[in-house]
Amino acid sequence: MALNSGFMTAARNAASVSGHDGELLATARPDPDGKHLRFRLHDVRTGRLLADVGTEPCPSALDDRTGLPAFDSTGTTLAYGTASFDRSGSVTGRVRLYDVPGRRVTTVLTAHDMGRVPLSDIAFGPGDRSLLLPDPASPDTGVTRVWDLRERRTTAVLEDTSGKTVPHPDGDLAVTTGGEAYRLPSGTRLPATRFTGGGTALAFSPDGGYLAVGEGSGRVVLWDGRLKRRLGVLADPDTTTYQYVSALAFSPDGRTLAVAGDEGTLQLWDVASRRRGGSPLPAPGDTVQ
Repeated sequence: MALNSGFMTAARNAASVSGHDGELLATARPDPDGKHLRFRLHDVRTGRLLADVGTEPCPSALDDRTGLPAFDSTGTTLAYGTASFDRSGSVTGRVRLYDVPGRRVTTVLTAHDMGRVPLSDIAFGPGDRSLLLPDPASPDTGVTRVWDLRERRTTAVLEDTSGKTVPHPDGDLAVTTGGEAYRLPSGTRLPATRFTGGGTALAFSPDGGYLAVGEGSGRVVLWDGRLKRRLGVLADPDTTTYQYVSALAFSPDGRTLAVAGDEGTLQLWDVASRRRGGSPLPAPGDTVQ
């Protein structure tokens, strides 16, 4: 299995993300005392523990126990951490960048660095030069900040975003699961496209030719990468009970799409034929995003 973009999760009890080549799995789970989230690297095929990356304090609110792991496009850097409100109403937490081959932390972003706002997700931006940091929607929309890793500051703000934000590989476009589209790096919102949102997960193919949109029904809709045409649907006609699609990732050649379900399943699909590629792959058993 070879996956180009990461899987990320925001589950109460665990989080997981798969790396660029599909050989690594990063997980975030609360310690038994519930006071810390522990981040680890595993071999995705055998489940063997490869590295104990580190720990971060659990947010005080149980429903906000969110680990935020995300691999960059090469799978060599892992971003992980938390940022949420504490009991006093202040935002606490931090995000670390972890060098996977070197097994060491290279950068630490504090709550002050990230603007002292809580995070609902984290993703690497175009060229892995930035982080996309969306805050929780309140009540329906929020903002996503583009945080430049070299300049160590926010360089653009995407207004009125809803849901997960994903950049186009060309670096000039970002879309959300809510259906909004933005020009990068300016952050200007684009006029309405045929893609109306309502998805539960998004992924661009590495060449930017496809946008895969997962749905709550378990289906995946394929669009062209510029959101002009709906190209087809991936759905198992033999399935009568669907899990919602919690994560998507294309292989480096764009021919295979990994589809994760909210009950911990991970299924590969052949994009051209719209058929499943064998049996489901092993997963940690928690929601994969």
